[in-house]
Amino acid sequence: MKILKLIVAGVLLTQPVRGYDVTPTDAMCAEMLAEIKACFSGTRTVEQLLDEWKWGDIRRAFAFTFNPLAPERREICTVFGASPLSIETSAYPIKKEFLFTGSYPLFEEKERLFNGRSPRLRDLNHCYWAFGIARPRISVRRQSLAFVYSSKRSTMYPLVLKHLGLKEPLYEEARLKQPSLCWDTVVYGEVQLEPSPHDAQLLPWGALDAGIDVVYLFRQQNCMGVMLLNRKSIPSKGEQRNVSPSLYTAICDYHRLAEDFFWIPDRQAERFAKQIAGLDPLSSRRRNLSDLFNRSMTKHGDNGEYISRLGLRFSGCFEHPQELHLTAPWYVHSYYESPSGELVLQSLVWSPDGLVEKLRSFVVDVSKLPEGAQVLLPYGLDIKPYLREYPTTSVLYEHIRADKRSRIIVQPYIAYLYEDDRLSKVLVCHDKNGPPDHGWSLVRELYVCEATGYFWPVRRAYAPLED
Repeated sequence: MKILKLIVAGVLLTQPVRGYDVTPTDAMCAEMLAEIKACFSGTRTVEQLLDEWKWGDIRRAFAFTFNPLAPERREICTVFGASPLSIETSAYPIKKEFLFTGSYPLFEEKERLFNGRSPRLRDLNHCYWAFGIARPRISVRRQSLAFVYSSKRSTMYPLVLKHLGLKEPLYEEARLKQPSLCWDTVVYGEVQLEPSPHDAQLLPWGALDAGIDVVYLFRQQNCMGVMLLNRKSIPSKGEQRNVSPSLYTAICDYHRLAEDFFWIPDRQAERFAKQIAGLDPLSSRRRNLSDLFNRSMTKHGDNGEYISRLGLRFSGCFEHPQELHLTAPWYVHSYYESPSGELVLQSLVWSPDGLVEKLRSFVVDVSKLPEGAQVLLPYGLDIKPYLREYPTTSVLYEHIRADKRSRIIVQPYIAYLYEDDRLSKVLVCHDKNGPPDHGWSLVRELYVCEATGYFWPVRRAYAPLED
């Protein structure tokens, strides 16, 4: 028995200490913050920050590709989790020799290296930090640290506040100081507004220095964590678009943009035609794809003409290369907009071959709608009675801004944005329970979603491609 006890004791003593048993210290937090600040300032590179990290493991949590029309503006955005050792992942830790190869972060190469299994971190809440890394797709080395985030569930969180000299605000304090960013939700009738990561509110709360903003994440009036945001990574609002009333005709007909609206955009048709032309003329694959293409073009060609008449142009898409996130705003979602921005349409690639798209939702700016004009919407929706008066029937819920100057009112299939008691925008979706994001995409300046395994600061969730 004595020998057995000695063997067990020896095994335990020689085992590495499990990361989740390690309590972060002041010294550890100070060193981490020094490294992060050096990366923000540019005195250390992103490669050095991640590759030389010595406090546990670095694993990838998720990534997505931002593809606007201009190839030189395409970006790959990746979130890494800096976690203690032994945090559960779906596969292996990322080996450092794979972190910054010439293919980083081209995921096809990574998938081959790991036999189809992507090394992905499942839980960002218990990481010390989440790092948001962005780089142009055409350049491997031009990477930048867009943000770092510490969840309130992390054992590092109280030390982060202490070393940065920060004090977490109470929600009531935030309502007083930031009334334009705090919203209260009222639910009517027997409607059940399920808690959603979309309900997150981002509250800017000062700055560490000239280049780093401090932002707190609140959900349902509870603080969820703190983010240090690289000010250069925040897209500028740009000039306000002036929508000319002349762009609206006597009747703005959008009634065909309903749930069963499928179409083939010209850009997809051209790409698919080139793909077919490059195949062996005698191959069965070419015959099958040609048949699919011809059937689809015949079935959906009129829809393409309808899109053209609306004056919409493709402005880009977000592609999520990992598991399907049904609530993510960027899972192979394409965006189209009219030249002056009065109509923004979001679609989802529907066919396995990426040939056919299906409408998901669209937003109409009615703030400059001329008197007498009519807007025809699907599902028999009519906004005319509500241009200057709030809907009072069939209201599911509403979000009221703390300063009372804006509110979002949601009915089945539609959400209304009022600014200074005047209808400003409407969002039409295909759900009788209202939009999946509870209508926040009408006002969101920055988009953060933590609970389902992804988040990124993006302007305007329904139209994140705005400059």
